[in-house]
Amino acid sequence: MSGGGMLKSSGRLALFTVLTAVSGLLADMLLAATFGLGMYTDAFYAAYTVPFFVANAAFVIGQATLVPIFSREADESGGDTGALCTFFNIAALAGGTAAALGAFCSNYVTSAVAPGMPDEAAGIAGGLAAVLFPVVLFSPLTEVLRSRLYSRGRFAYAASSNFVRNVVAAAGIFLLGRRMGITGAAVGFCAGYAAQFLMLAGRVFIVDGIRYRPVIDLKLKGFRDGVRVGAIQGAGFTVLQGVTFAERVIGSYLPPGSITALSYGSRIIFMIVETVSGSMATATLPELARAEAAGDREAAGRILRTTFRWVVMIFLPMTAFIVVLREFIITLLYRRGAFSPEAVKVTALVLMLYSLSLVFQGFNRLLHNLLFAAMRPAGSLTLFSVLAATAIAVDLLLFRRVGIAALPLGYLAGTVAAFALGMRLYAAEYFRA
Repeated sequence: MSGGGMLKSSGRLALFTVLTAVSGLLADMLLAATFGLGMYTDAFYAAYTVPFFVANAAFVIGQATLVPIFSREADESGGDTGALCTFFNIAALAGGTAAALGAFCSNYVTSAVAPGMPDEAAGIAGGLAAVLFPVVLFSPLTEVLRSRLYSRGRFAYAASSNFVRNVVAAAGIFLLGRRMGITGAAVGFCAGYAAQFLMLAGRVFIVDGIRYRPVIDLKLKGFRDGVRVGAIQGAGFTVLQGVTFAERVIGSYLPPGSITALSYGSRIIFMIVETVSGSMATATLPELARAEAAGDREAAGRILRTTFRWVVMIFLPMTAFIVVLREFIITLLYRRGAFSPEAVKVTALVLMLYSLSLVFQGFNRLLHNLLFAAMRPAGSLTLFSVLAATAIAVDLLLFRRVGIAALPLGYLAGTVAAFALGMRLYAAEYFRA
C-alpha cells in the first residue's frame, strides 16, 4: 500500500474513530455529571472490568486471527463464507456460555476485581456486573462480522458501528440514569453493544447476502492456524489485561474515586491511540498480511516506516499539549454536575501521566500489527508479557509511596520496555529492508 493509499484509508477510519471517541467521551461525561467521582462510579467500572476486557480481547483477537484469514481467501469466490459461519458459531457458543456464567457469578467476579471496595459498593458492583455480562456474548460476534468487513476493505461501515454503540450507551445514561440510578447506565452500555451487533449482522447477512449456516467446520482451510494464532493472542491480551486488573485491585485500596479517575484517564489516552495508530494499523493490516504471505519484506517495511513516522509527528506534540493543558481538558470534559474541582485535579494528574506513554503505545500498536500480519503470535505474547510484568512491578513498588500516580507511571515503564524489546527483536529487519 502506498503512503497516499494508507493515509486515505486511515483517514476514513480515523474520522469514525474520532466520532467514536467523541461519543465515548459523551457517555463518560454524562456518567460523571450524573454520579460524580466516587462509590457508584467505582462500582460501575469494577463491574465493567471483565466485560470490557472481553470486548477488547475480541477486538484484538478478531483482527489478529480473522482479518489475515479472510484477506488471504478474499480472491476465492465465496471463499470466506464457511470460515465466517464457523467462527461466528464458535463465538456464539463461547460468548453465550461465558456470559451466562459471568452473570451467575457476578458477585464473586467483582469481589476479585476490587477486593478493597467497601461492602455497599461491592454489592452494587455485583448487581451491575449481572446487567453488563451480555456484552461478553455480543462483542465476540461483532468482531467476527467486523473482521469480515475489514478484509473486504469496508473500513468505514465497520468502524462506524462503534459510534452507534456509544451513542446508544450515552442515550441510555441520559434517559435511564436518573430513573434507575447507576443501573440505568449499565443497561445503556449493554444496549449499545447489542445495537452494534445488529448493525453489522444486518450488513453481512442481509445486505451482502451471506447465507448463515449453523456449522463448525474443523477441517476448514486455515482453521488450525487461526485457532493457534487466536489462542496465543488471547493469552497475550489476557496477560496485558493483568495491568488493568492490577490497577483495579490497587485502586480499590486507594481513596474513593480512584478507580474512576484511572478509568477516565486511561480511556482518553486509549481513544487517542486507537484514533491514530489503530486507524493506521487497521487500514494496513490486509496489505501487510498479503505482503508477508508473498514474502515481500520490502513492501512490509515501507508500510511500517511510513506509519512510524506519522506516530512521531502526531503523538509528540499531542503529549506536550496534554501535559500543559491537563486540567483544562478534564474541566472541559467532566466539570459539571456532581464532578467536583477535587475530582478534576486527581483525574488531570492521571491523564498527564498516562499521556507520557502515548508515543510508545502508538509504536507498540503498530509492532503488534506487524506481528499479526506475519502470523507470529508468539512475538506479540512476548511483548504483552514484558509490558505487563514491568508495569505491575512498578505499580507494586511505588503505590504506597506516591499513591494513584504509581499506576500510570507503571504503565509508562511497561510500554517503554515492550517498545525497546520489540524494536530489537522484530522490527529492526524491516527498517533495514
